[in-house]
Amino acid sequence: MNVWDRISGMLEIELTSAEPTAVLHRLNRKDVHLQNILYLDDMRVRFSITRKDYPEIERVTAKNGDKYSIKRKKGLYWLIRSLSLRPLLLVGLILLLFITL
Repeated sequence: MNVWDRISGMLEIELTSAEPTAVLHRLNRKDVHLQNILYLDDMRVRFSITRKDYPEIERVTAKNGDKYSIKRKKGLYWLIRSLSLRPLLLVGLILLLFITL
């Protein structure tokens, strides 16, 4: 995970499929950059992708009926997005920052 991936956001995906290797090969052919591939068992695999590659995962898994779930959202994008969804917390943090200065 390089600096740009940390800023733009990463997703940790768990894929359940009868043939997870075939799904990973299809994703690779669609130019999805897969990182940290970890085989959990015969039917499950966990890997990381960039946020921009997420729609391609949806398309590939929908064709064959494979199931996926997002296990973790990593990166600065998700941190800022979660703060923007909680305006009262954001105002409190800004006030705390100004008080300490």
